[in-house]
Amino acid sequence: MVEDIAALMNGVPWEHTITTQDPPEHSRLRRLVQVAFTPKHVAGRESMIREIVNRRIDGFPRGEPFNLVSAFGQPIPLEVITRIVGAPVEDAPQLRSWTDTFFRLIGSGGTLDAEELHALYGEMRDMM
Repeated sequence: MVEDIAALMNGVPWEHTITTQDPPEHSRLRRLVQVAFTPKHVAGRESMIREIVNRRIDGFPRGEPFNLVSAFGQPIPLEVITRIVGAPVEDAPQLRSWTDTFFRLIGSGGTLDAEELHALYGEMRDMM
């Protein structure tokens, strides 16, 4: 079963992603992407970012402990990036999950057992 899923994944053009490229191709792709994240571009989105930050702060639990990273530090950049790339905000958690899965596969895929690979390939298949 893992072999079938791995074969399916082998059809995905991983070699064309920014994360798998070496210079000069990585540098070229990075320049294309980083335009959306220059200080000038981000400053132009200040009102959107403030709205996201204020909404998150307003949602903090009152009088009880909470995890600042999961309540504030992770969701804000995720929502900002989701909006910048034009994806629906409600898809942000799924996009984060797929990104985590992708990086787990390319970062440690060679050290994972068959069960872990099967689960990760299944998540990636759902992405397609």
